[in-house]
Amino acid sequence: MAWTAKWYGKAFVAAFGATGLNLASGSVKALLVSNAYTPDQDVHDFLDDVTGELSGGGYARATLAGKAVSYDGATNTVKFTSNAFTFTALTGTFRHCVLVVDSGVAGTSPLVVCFTSDADVTASGQDVTFTPGSGGLVDVVVS
Repeated sequence: MAWTAKWYGKAFVAAFGATGLNLASGSVKALLVSNAYTPDQDVHDFLDDVTGELSGGGYARATLAGKAVSYDGATNTVKFTSNAFTFTALTGTFRHCVLVVDSGVAGTSPLVVCFTSDADVTASGQDVTFTPGSGGLVDVVVS
């Protein structure tokens, strides 16, 4: 199955504006969302814009550990990475994995990136693990 990652556009406004996303030391969480949610990278900015988050079936948001933001001057690429994260003994069907900097309040928790699968993913009591590749979780080429 293929996954496509799209940054929320307003994450960059937050990163360079007054709200200041803190990916490296903030409480970054991953949540799984059904296909009922239609990501809008131009409009959605906070967690309260996300609908269809899984519930029950052993589901709990995953907290990312080992987070780092780095810059590669040779490729002009900013990379965000973390350790692998797992949703343990999950039962449910999802299409998206959304990363958010969790403030504890949905209306002030900035959205960062949405990973979207090309098909629904169904888990039946098994662990679902996301493992960053050598390029990190996501990257941005600055030019």
